[in-house]
Amino acid sequence: MRKTIFLTAVKFLLIIILISIMSISIFPSKSFLRGKSVNDDTLIINALSETVRDWYYQQRSKTFKNVVVNVSLMSELPHSVENGKAEAVFAVNAKMIPTVTIEEVEKSPFLGGMRRYLRENKKNLSNAQIKTAELKIKDWHNELTEPIGKPTEENVVLKIVCEVTSTGSIKNDTVKIFYDVSGQGTPIWKDATNLFPSTALSPKEEEGMGYEEVKNLLEKLYPANSSSKEVSPTAYYENWYVRNNAKIYADGHTSEYPTDPNVTNWTIKCWRYDSQTGQWAREVSNGAMKDRNGYNIWNMSQYSLSPVTIQGETRYETLACNNCADFVSQAMYHGGMLADGKWSPLYRKTAVGGKWYWTYVPHLLDYMRNTRGDWVDSNYNSTQNGDVIVWTDQSHIAMIDYNLYQNGTYTKKYAAHTTDSKQHYYSPAAGYWHYKVSCWRWTP
Repeated sequence: MRKTIFLTAVKFLLIIILISIMSISIFPSKSFLRGKSVNDDTLIINALSETVRDWYYQQRSKTFKNVVVNVSLMSELPHSVENGKAEAVFAVNAKMIPTVTIEEVEKSPFLGGMRRYLRENKKNLSNAQIKTAELKIKDWHNELTEPIGKPTEENVVLKIVCEVTSTGSIKNDTVKIFYDVSGQGTPIWKDATNLFPSTALSPKEEEGMGYEEVKNLLEKLYPANSSSKEVSPTAYYENWYVRNNAKIYADGHTSEYPTDPNVTNWTIKCWRYDSQTGQWAREVSNGAMKDRNGYNIWNMSQYSLSPVTIQGETRYETLACNNCADFVSQAMYHGGMLADGKWSPLYRKTAVGGKWYWTYVPHLLDYMRNTRGDWVDSNYNSTQNGDVIVWTDQSHIAMIDYNLYQNGTYTKKYAAHTTDSKQHYYSPAAGYWHYKVSCWRWTP
């Protein structure tokens, strides 16, 4: 009898154990499905980080050497592990050295096209036109040779999504990576398969672009039936805008959100007056005015931003949280762009005729492009350091601060405020408007 009871108890226990095993195998733990397990989630997020790091390294090691990739979770953006899926957003900071050589740059089809125009048309050009063309070619040559052999950093924001197994392993064949093209505010994601240009323009197309670059410039500056002798026998057009100075200023007065280790406070707080409600609203942007040592990253000594105290709370004036156009204007001005009665640091906080030429993207774009003519429509390949990109809804503007030519393709990066960015990589597929910035003026 006792033996029978014992055997029955054993059978019952075995059945309970079997049911438990079947439940675990059929139904993954509730905590995993809902992403509540700190340990599981942390391991998976770490695995996602490694996947992003490996992917970025593989992409960049094709054309760069000494590539080091650092990845940090952007915790303020959505990240989750639930229902067998995982998603996270990472800030990527990479350091590398381009493999391009001086010989490759010298054979650049774009430079070749510029030189061909001058060679074929030199007999029909005035001394002033020849001088201007030579300056333009020298400017391009110097810019393309400048990055050779020099370390550079690169920043970009990537999102990774994938499926995960019940044991917490990433299903590699489900991994998708996206990059952010918003520049500020709510991210706008695009498939990262087109992040890095994989194909170049044909040498013939590239050479044609260089040829047209010089041709169009001379036709604009020296229209038919005009002569530099009207000013001086030795006068010619020279670009007073030193684009490298503008680039240096831009890089020196911003930082990359949020990967810069020298910055601890990444939120700029402002007051914005809401005309519809008649109330002051709180506003924030991602950036920092000082590094952790207290050094002013922003040029507050020359371009001050006032604190405003409302109901005992002190924040900056609105311009601090909407500073992209102000930042680009500062960089252009320090690059040698001439001020005038509308675009000038004197009118930085003052509307001229109801327009904010220095600090509002649509007004700045229209004035420089259509009134002054110092901005010319361009494209990804033809822009240089100190040129600008504008988002198609005119909500944001940035300055190009890196221009590399190698393997028949270009690498461009930008600097900006709101959100603060520095050496921030952007793809030719991003769809921004490109403008070539210059200040061609008579030099006697």
